Amino acid sequence: MARIHTLSVTLQSIRPVLLLMSSRRMDCFMLCTKCLEQYTELAQFKKIYVLSTGCSSEHSVLIQSFQKRHDNVVVIEGNSFGGGNPLPAMLNIIMRRHVADPIVKLYEDVFVTPDWLPRLLSTYRNTRSNPRRAIVSALAPISRTGRPFMERLLRAHYPEERELFPDIPFLHNSIAHRFLWEKILHEQLTQKLLEQRNSEYILRPSLSTECILFDAAFTRQLLPFPMERDDAPRPDEPHIVETLSRLSLQAAVNPHCLVHHFAHQSVEKELRKNISLDDLWWFMLFGKGGINPELHFHTLKAAPHPSKRHSSYKKPKLHLIR
Repeated sequence: MARIHTLSVTLQSIRPVLLLMSSRRMDCFMLCTKCLEQYTELAQFKKIYVLSTGCSSEHSVLIQSFQKRHDNVVVIEGNSFGGGNPLPAMLNIIMRRHVADPIVKLYEDVFVTPDWLPRLLSTYRNTRSNPRRAIVSALAPISRTGRPFMERLLRAHYPEERELFPDIPFLHNSIAHRFLWEKILHEQLTQKLLEQRNSEYILRPSLSTECILFDAAFTRQLLPFPMERDDAPRPDEPHIVETLSRLSLQAAVNPHCLVHHFAHQSVEKELRKNISLDDLWWFMLFGKGGINPELHFHTLKAAPHPSKRHSSYKKPKLHLIR
């Protein structure tokens, strides 16, 4: 009698399309692409689209340099789409072209860490049979998606400091952001986060969209992106979250697939005054984003971090800001 063999989908056989959104943060774009090149097999992407909106001439030179280094990079300039924010129109065109492909969406102020893509694709593969799962997401510790994970971590390791934050609108509070970045850069907070006993993925009804993956089923539900939100800083995110809610779908968040989101718009100016970008570059490129890739993510143990505080560092004064 003939045997029936089940053929499993290998991670290498999944070839997504990467959409990298870039606007005015030239220094973030430089670090974002450096992290992508250092921690990603970029040839696995079928195409890499850099969506350039409002970039300076110097920024455009950096984008072109990135394009020359990789054969699969395509640059889409937003100035050819007329006034307002051209991002919704750009997304509509590209996603219609790749409606059958898995799509990874990433912003220029989000920095990937080692093995982020295999872990994202692994969760995508393992949840494909779930009809309610529409999106797979990496975990950005400082984000709406990361808030529940950080709540548990802060209560365990920094209970006194955590008591200062209960009534603060977290994502709009520069003191909270500064506090967390100090802990990430200098006190191994990333390792502490990875040591939490989390399953491979956690299903969530809503999320923030720092680094997400979705495929044809959800792409068809998303299109078209509405143009009336062209004045929003991220006009795509509200539409993605609303579509997820309207269809009662879920996102699978992989807490072992870490990315770091730096330039939250509401606190960016204050954050840049207090967090050294030199420290951030060192942490991401030489400290591997706080991840020790030699250890399996189920058995992670804290490792000493060699970074030192910046010479101008002063311990932040925490105040209750409402």
